[in-house]
Parts: sequence; C-alpha cells; structure tokens
Amino acid sequence: MWFKVFVLLRLPVSVIALLGYSLTLGVWGGMDMAFLGGMFVVGLYIFLALVTKKIFQRRRGALRLAWWLLGLETVGGVLLLGAADYMNMRKFVLSAALVFACIVLMAWTLPNALVFHMARGKFAESAESKPQAQEK
Repeated sequence: MWFKVFVLLRLPVSVIALLGYSLTLGVWGGMDMAFLGGMFVVGLYIFLALVTKKIFQRRRGALRLAWWLLGLETVGGVLLLGAADYMNMRKFVLSAALVFACIVLMAWTLPNALVFHMARGKFAESAESKPQAQEK
C-alpha cells in the first residue's frame, strides 16, 4: 500500500521536473523552440503516465522504465533550475549548474532510487505469482 501512495505522491514533482526541457528550449531559442519543447514534454508526460501505471500495477519491466524516468526527471530538474538561473543572470554559470545537479540528486533522485530499490522484491513476487495462478 505504501508503495502505491509513494508512486502517486511523486507525480506532481515529476510533472514540474519534466517542464525543464520546455523551459530550457524556450530560453535557448525563443517561442519556436518553446513550442517544440512543449511537444517534447507532452511525449514525456505520456511516458510518465505509462510508467506510473505499470509501476502502480507492479508489471514486469516497470522498474527498468522507472529508472529511465528517474534519469529524465533528474536532467529535467537540473535544466529547470538552470534555465531559471539563466533567465535571471543572462549568462550560464557552470558552478551554479553543478550546485543544481547536486540539489536535485540529493533531494529527489536519491530518495526515489532508494524506494525503488527497496521495492524491487514486490515486482519479483508479482512476476512469480502470476504464472502459478495461470497454471491452476
């Protein structure tokens, strides 16, 4: 039960982190690139919905997709913070980007990775129990 609550509670932060791609493209190339970034983010949101559904139902291969989604969220979070900093400073600061990366890794990626790692047994049990149920 706690794992399903965790999966649903992480959705708002995932949505915000994935907005980083669109914001970065908008800052980089104007409104035309912002539209392209928006279309890219729509694809990421579809991926987020599919992965969340698979994780919620504990499907086989869901954890592998969850790791990909966590990587996309990490990069998106760093891009979001970096694009906001670029809009304020009007220049790219590498040290600030590294600080943002550390913040995102410690505050978002590491806790999620630990929970997914602890819950991997739930996915193995559900994968083993389904074939036995079909044999009977």
